[in-house]
Amino acid sequence: GFPRTLVDKITYASDTTVASPGSTLSFPRSYLSATGNSTAGYFGGGLNSTSYSTIEKVIYSTDTSSTLPSTGLSIARWGSAATGNSTAGYFGGGFGPGPAYYSTIDKTTFSTDTTSATPSAGLSVGRVYLAATGNSRFGYFGGGRFLPSSNSTMDKLTYSTDTTAATPGANLTVARHQLAATGNSISGYFSGGINGASIIEKVNYSSDTTAVVPGAVLSINNSDFTASSSVANAVRGTVPQVPIV
Repeated sequence: GFPRTLVDKITYASDTTVASPGSTLSFPRSYLSATGNSTAGYFGGGLNSTSYSTIEKVIYSTDTSSTLPSTGLSIARWGSAATGNSTAGYFGGGFGPGPAYYSTIDKTTFSTDTTSATPSAGLSVGRVYLAATGNSRFGYFGGGRFLPSSNSTMDKLTYSTDTTAATPGANLTVARHQLAATGNSISGYFSGGINGASIIEKVNYSSDTTAVVPGAVLSINNSDFTASSSVANAVRGTVPQVPIV
């Protein structure tokens, strides 16, 4: 889509959405990715005639945003995916100068607003247009595109060790890109995408398995979109955060 600076705020209690002028990004970008915790959101990378490494922070309590010079991605790129937990966010994959499909994962530590590449956490396959979600312990990066075709790979990131490994049992059943993902403490949901049409697949975190959820199909075929949840990425909400043992 066209690069934009607009940030919209969804109030979960009332299911209403309004533009949040104080939270607008400092310059227009498309194909960026975002993660955050219960107090702030972080928007990283993007495309606008060139690739960017910029990360901007939106503070929820004040609905204001600012660029964090010390928090830029290690590689300028777009079409990456992001997830995290209450202490750190992880930006993985993407496309950028080279040209190249990147497997790099950058870690943003929220307490210090600093970002660095995490070599041990690199994706097993470099790709663009992937999606990610997770809980307090793990992040899952699924799908994407690496020419000449879509990808079904699911990589699992263990936050305690900052290591990533391909998880074949959790691979998507349909190779696709430009999909979306969200979830809760026990499951992740990967939906839509090019080649994926309207299907939604559920990743069971306790067993690292993935299956199509027939009753959860999207109302229309969709691609190049995003998804959100009030309890994804270990953000506290009304749904109990069930631990994985």
